[in-house]
Amino acid sequence: MRGVNGDQELIRARKGLSIGFWQSENVTGVPRRARHLLLPLISKKTSNMNTYVILRRNGWASSQELDKAAARSTQVGLQEMPDRVRWLRSYVIREPGGRVGTVCIYQASDADALREHARRADLPLDDVIPVGNVVIVNPDPAIMTALAPLGI
Repeated sequence: MRGVNGDQELIRARKGLSIGFWQSENVTGVPRRARHLLLPLISKKTSNMNTYVILRRNGWASSQELDKAAARSTQVGLQEMPDRVRWLRSYVIREPGGRVGTVCIYQASDADALREHARRADLPLDDVIPVGNVVIVNPDPAIMTALAPLGI
């Protein structure tokens, strides 16, 4: 779906625009001059990588344990498996009973690479879900905040 207003394109929340992987360069709601920064984060493929959602339920007793796990994950991803696994972001969730879990967004060559990454980094892994499509309703506030200092 192409917008006609260039940098003024807005996402219409009431329409729930679906961005097909083959159309990801046409992302609306993001200034045209900033799209190259966002495409690796939302497109299905970046080179040979697919996007996945990873569920890690009740993985850690505390935020401190999660911080240590994140350091191990980063080390394994960047040093041991950089061509197979790319960690994009995580949402930390407070589980019933006070434990901490995560919902993570990764790009990987395949689901087995994510399982191998979890094994090497000693991380729990409850589910690996391939992303089928991306629907953007509103710009991600975290990304827009990161772009603000750049004047984008």
